[in-house]
Amino acid sequence: MGGKMPRHVANLKGNKVIRGYDKFTTSDDYITPKRIIKALGPFELDPCACKEQPWRTAHRMWTEGGLDRGWANSFVFLNPPYGQKMWAWIERLSNHPAGGIALIHARTCTRGFHEFVFKRALSILFLEGRVFFHTPDGERTKSSSGAPSVAIAYGQKAGRHLWQAITGRTAGGFPTLSEGKRLKGTIVKLQT
Repeated sequence: MGGKMPRHVANLKGNKVIRGYDKFTTSDDYITPKRIIKALGPFELDPCACKEQPWRTAHRMWTEGGLDRGWANSFVFLNPPYGQKMWAWIERLSNHPAGGIALIHARTCTRGFHEFVFKRALSILFLEGRVFFHTPDGERTKSSSGAPSVAIAYGQKAGRHLWQAITGRTAGGFPTLSEGKRLKGTIVKLQT
């Protein structure tokens, strides 16, 4: 077999290419777009924030040890590293009494999705289109993340935040977001 290796399997001097991204990287640091944070938030804690971050995702942002530290009574935003420990992060959030919102790929066929999302989440926002994340310097990636994304609500407060993110209104009908700042997608309610 001749020719170049596909981008998503290239391995050059320890650098890896993440499928769908346009840059060689030795990091999994991809930043959630500011518009998604603003639409879903505000959040009290991001326990797995990137070390270099161009904007805040929560009032408190931890760059190390977030899986093992106590989250207290904080409403959490979680865009976990998409590696082997991703489901450990999601399981932790699913058991967190104060709740929060996770942003992950919509890999609905996986065992983790069935165990920690379908069985435990209040609701899921299937985002319309693909998310274009940002690099730690704030630059938007040229390619999407390579898969559809979902925002997963754990707890009643998180469910209200998903509703406000797409309707632009509170449950009582008060406006919260203008038309251009709302997220587009479909909410699936899993529990009452």
